[in-house]
Amino acid sequence: MASLKLTLNRERQWVIFLVGLLLTAAGVILGLWTPPHLYSSGILLSVGCSIMGAAIVTRLSPVSDKAFQKFLSLGIEDVYPSRSDVEPRQWVRWLRRAKRSCVLLGIAHGNWRRDDDFEGALVERLRNNVDVKIIFLDPNRTAAGLRALEDKKRDTKHEIKTSISILWRIRQGLAQELRAKLRLFVYEATPSLGITLIDDKFMIATHYLAGSTNLTSPALLLEPGMFEGESSDLFDIYAKNLQSIEQEFSVEITEENVRNYLPEEQH
Repeated sequence: MASLKLTLNRERQWVIFLVGLLLTAAGVILGLWTPPHLYSSGILLSVGCSIMGAAIVTRLSPVSDKAFQKFLSLGIEDVYPSRSDVEPRQWVRWLRRAKRSCVLLGIAHGNWRRDDDFEGALVERLRNNVDVKIIFLDPNRTAAGLRALEDKKRDTKHEIKTSISILWRIRQGLAQELRAKLRLFVYEATPSLGITLIDDKFMIATHYLAGSTNLTSPALLLEPGMFEGESSDLFDIYAKNLQSIEQEFSVEITEENVRNYLPEEQH
């Protein structure tokens, strides 16, 4: 996959070079025309030569291919220094991309539930046969207590329980055949990252920084299959970590235990 993208990138550079060459040739032809169109010829020659020069510099740069190939080999499509740098509506747009499955791993998923478009997008995806899993940090266990000490601007445990209550309300409002497609979980493990996984081929991974709010966490946009061979890319590493959390550290929220995860006033 990396070699394919690198090849496409090189081909794009040659296309740009050819565009510059055609503009330069057109400029020469206009300059030799009778009578000569010197003004138009000069513009075309200037633009064409600039484009060719830029393409040549980019193509010959020793940094260009190395940096490009390194990022592709790691599966990195884009980087945000802070999760808050992502345009707020973009998260729901990513959710709407799901065709088969969506997994949301986080602490409280507060920004999801506060987005006015979230419920509509979620229900729409469920009705389009998308399986959705939402995994919260267990508000009743030690890890949530530790994170609560670090969160200065919110009551972490109450925030988690409020989000669970809202998602459970959405689930209960679904037709019976759709409820099975929306599954809620809580997990007890070190809350070190948040993950949005779409169709097992597109991922946004964010890291929680101790003592900092989650919105200041760096975010990576990742895709799989960048390595050829036995090595793992970042997508694969994060996907395996998510799988481990799901299988080894999570408990599904059901009719029988949901009261354990709701705010006190709802008991």
